[in-house]
Amino acid sequence: MQPATPSPETPSAVLMFALQFPPFSQSTGRLRTLSFVRHLPRHGWKPVVITARISAYPEVDERTLADVPGDTTVVRAWGFDIARTLSIRGAYPRWFATPDRWNSWALGAIAAGLSAVRTFRPRVLWATFPVPSALLGALALQRLTRLPLVVDLRDPLVYESWPINEFDRRVYQCIERRIVHTARAVVVTTPGASSMYRSRYPDLPADRFPVIANGIEDGAGAGEGWTNVATSSTASIELVHSGLMESPDRDPSAFFRALRLMRDSGSLPGRPLRVVLRASGSEDRYRNAARAAGVESIIDLAPRVSHQDATREMANAAGLLLFQGPECNRQIPAKAYEYLASGRPIIGLADAQGDTRALLGGNWGVPYLADMNDPAQIAQMLGRFFADLDAGRAYVPPVSLRAGFARSERAADLARLFDSVVGSR
Repeated sequence: MQPATPSPETPSAVLMFALQFPPFSQSTGRLRTLSFVRHLPRHGWKPVVITARISAYPEVDERTLADVPGDTTVVRAWGFDIARTLSIRGAYPRWFATPDRWNSWALGAIAAGLSAVRTFRPRVLWATFPVPSALLGALALQRLTRLPLVVDLRDPLVYESWPINEFDRRVYQCIERRIVHTARAVVVTTPGASSMYRSRYPDLPADRFPVIANGIEDGAGAGEGWTNVATSSTASIELVHSGLMESPDRDPSAFFRALRLMRDSGSLPGRPLRVVLRASGSEDRYRNAARAAGVESIIDLAPRVSHQDATREMANAAGLLLFQGPECNRQIPAKAYEYLASGRPIIGLADAQGDTRALLGGNWGVPYLADMNDPAQIAQMLGRFFADLDAGRAYVPPVSLRAGFARSERAADLARLFDSVVGSR
């Protein structure tokens, strides 16, 4: 099946496989796809989105549907969540969910994709991780249609130490090999990930693995300076981490022990301190860790809220916590860019060799950096932050940095990649 070439006067269609799409609300990963959908049309590409039925999502926020442009074609393919549909008392055979709990959706997505190819005649297929079924569906459709495939892998499929389960690791390695040898481009979000893949697949062209970083919505963020955080001796200090904190990737246990060290040494601030871990996904585990460290009165393991409310909370915090362990040295959390937009100080707990540390300490000039797993180093860094806070000179990355991370620019990068894949239009 070979689609006809559209006329130069009309945008070229791109068929996008993305299970995580509004109203899915369990991860902010949907925002990257949504930003491409919103901004690609101004660069000559019209998205047609193949996603899941709303019933397949474990958590939804119907309000986010309003963020999808009204003229976007969204096809919701059949499929279900095995973890909720086939489990008995929360358990189900592991092989049922290979490579993930939405594997049934891959079949529905292929059928929906074939219909969409006949109707919209796309020039490019695009698929995004972190749901492998989207990659499998796109691979199958590429084989049926011979359309060029671009994969927005974002983070690596396989690390040196992940997946931990050997069966999952073999499955992911198989998917990865098929992806990198089939796709015209495999997009990642950090230089470290691109370098790893170029080394892992030296027989492939180096430009097979381009970098398109995450970003912030155009015009988002606070104004110049740091204006709305009280610095009086009585005002409370609120530190916030917003989003999932997987273990061991973002385990805050060493941070808790650092707070205990500061409390025991009398170096905590003299005014009230509250640490909000918003929607960590591991509330019971980290509540126990905070209790074991003796700092449970400081830690608030808060529930999930809407993205809008979470953004408002970040904009009102005294400081924003960013955790990234050595297991994720080739990743930069998407929330880092939201933190940049907030106009608030960033406290980076990241491995010294990772891409996150390089971005914060190098490009952004953040001085509040420490190893996520070193309580003494964290305590020393927090002492500096609290001192700067009391003196009214806590460092905030310059507003001028935001323009370089606008999502419209990231969509322009993707559009240029599509142009190069299909040739001059």
